[in-house]
Amino acid sequence: MAVSDDGRDVYVAWSRAALFAASSHDGGLTWGRRLQIGVSERFHAPWGMAVAPDGTVYVGVTSEAPSFRGPVRAMVFRSADGGGSWSGTVIDAVFTGTDPFTTHPKVTVAVDADGRASVVYSGSTQAGGPGRVWSSSSVDGGSTWTPPVELPTGALVFGAGFPAAVGAGAGDLRAWFMDDRTGRWNTWYVRSTDGGATWSAPVRLSASGEGAPYRDALGFLSPYGDYGEIDVDASGRTVAVWGEGAGPPPGPGGSWFDRGT
Repeated sequence: MAVSDDGRDVYVAWSRAALFAASSHDGGLTWGRRLQIGVSERFHAPWGMAVAPDGTVYVGVTSEAPSFRGPVRAMVFRSADGGGSWSGTVIDAVFTGTDPFTTHPKVTVAVDADGRASVVYSGSTQAGGPGRVWSSSSVDGGSTWTPPVELPTGALVFGAGFPAAVGAGAGDLRAWFMDDRTGRWNTWYVRSTDGGATWSAPVRLSASGEGAPYRDALGFLSPYGDYGEIDVDASGRTVAVWGEGAGPPPGPGGSWFDRGT
């Protein structure tokens, strides 16, 4: 779901194999008809949405063959007419990595104060390879996208995945991802001040080894769900939320958050 800054325009995207979207322009009191915006011949999964200052709405999507074999399309669908029509663009083609649970591709999307749209997405360059995370951005309303820039992840066995991203001021893009560089999983925070062209050194958010039996000084045993989020509060502080757990297989686990200064 995504909401415009004034709270009036609300957009929801969901998947029932094909991709659907619906919009409201009175703060969610009434809704227009649902639209199928992704072809039914492929399985689409929406991962994140954002509304630009000019009203353009973006949704990050993975698109897969029904067999769930072969490359996964990292895509962005966008609407410039309030959700009346949508168009899709393939940003990259990636693969599910070493483990389907921890390295399944994900595409999240963010918009900064200047209207620059950015995607932060994960996957592998080959089937069964370690997971990696990249970013790409557009300054023309999603018509064209920059070549992918790899984020400073670390890989041991499974690699990296589960990114979340948010835009703030002009060129200000903030993200987190998980990787297993320590021998356990951790959540790492990075920031770009040039729209995703370069990224800061990672800061470990999950540094404490306390609070749950699946945690120690090196990190946690397994990601728990790909439902994490990131946002910026009214004072400009970053708030990150993610799931950790025991495994494999995943669970039980818990939700964790950290707030920057």
